[in-house]
Amino acid sequence: MLTFDTFNLYLFVFVVYISILFGVFWIFLYLKHRRFVYENINGKEIPLTMIIPAHNEEKHLKKCVESIKEQNYEERVDILIVDDGSTDNTGSIADELARKHKNVRVIHQKNMGKAHALNRALKEVHTSVVGFIDADSFLSKNVLSTSVKYLSKYDSVVSPMLPTKTNKIILRLQEIEYMMASMTRKISSAIGAMFLTPGMAIYKTDVLRNVKGFSTTTITEDLEMGLKLILNGYKIGYISNEFVYTECPETWKRFLRQRIRWTRGFIENMIHYRKLLFNRKHEHLGLFVLPMRVIIPLSAVTLYVLSAYDSIISFVQNIIDFVNTNFDIGFFVSTRHISISTYSTVFFLILTFSYLIIIHMARKYSRRNVRPLDLVTFILIYPTINMLITIISIAYEIVGAKKRW
Repeated sequence: MLTFDTFNLYLFVFVVYISILFGVFWIFLYLKHRRFVYENINGKEIPLTMIIPAHNEEKHLKKCVESIKEQNYEERVDILIVDDGSTDNTGSIADELARKHKNVRVIHQKNMGKAHALNRALKEVHTSVVGFIDADSFLSKNVLSTSVKYLSKYDSVVSPMLPTKTNKIILRLQEIEYMMASMTRKISSAIGAMFLTPGMAIYKTDVLRNVKGFSTTTITEDLEMGLKLILNGYKIGYISNEFVYTECPETWKRFLRQRIRWTRGFIENMIHYRKLLFNRKHEHLGLFVLPMRVIIPLSAVTLYVLSAYDSIISFVQNIIDFVNTNFDIGFFVSTRHISISTYSTVFFLILTFSYLIIIHMARKYSRRNVRPLDLVTFILIYPTINMLITIISIAYEIVGAKKRW
């Protein structure tokens, strides 16, 4: 008969095994495709349209437009701002920018959401290449030139992202996360396993129209678009050496709200695009990357919950035994009677080892340093935070809680 302790042990071994396997997978790919990680593609610049969906972005819109205007890009760049029912001064700022710059146009619409804004603007695009950037993001000087050149090899191109500010611990922790994501996404593109188009992405216009634009029924339209492109046989690339800088949540409340939305969007899209899972046609993505993105969080959350339960039961039992022995501390020390669950400890050490290796690779890729204290804090709290976010997101999905932006 399978006991609770035996099941917990089997689950622990399974999680350890796939965690090591996944970590070794990324390390092996990095070593194998090291040259690709820093590749440069010799393509040509062509006219393009940059679309900026903006809802209450009066603090950031002007800087976003200026970062596009200041690009080292010799061909024409049209800028199309969609004021999505803003209630601040976003609309008037956009109109002012249009009066100042001949290549800036503005569309005003009632608040319908980001995907509606993107699709509305896509109808006005007359160039063969189109890009989308969040209004709170800013480009380094060569992002557009590098991205468009990659279109000679890919159908859509994504840029690595980093936080604009790092003056708070919560921002520096996100910086480490963004660094790791940028490195693993670049490696993913080397094996055809890049599956989302977040923040700032460039597309062949015909490709977007072929897949009927962005879904208006999901809360993570960038992930849905990436999966839809892959399902329709298109390739997503990831540039090297140039970065997009974005505003990140500066409070834990906003951080948790954003990450819960992302996680619920991932669950939603994995259910909708489940035919990609274990699909041999999509090779590394279908057989390994996507399945591991589903299996590891689910099994880790299960292990985390069971280990927490085991620790609580052990703690309560220790208290009871302590009382029954008339608070005899010497008895506990001499007999080593206190029960401590080691599952979480070993799992934490394995995660720590994996994080250290991947962070080291990510530092080299993003050319950024990480403070030792930030690194320790990240390793200590981020896995727990992510598991809690996953637990909350799954619970929300089960009870059918309303999805919020």
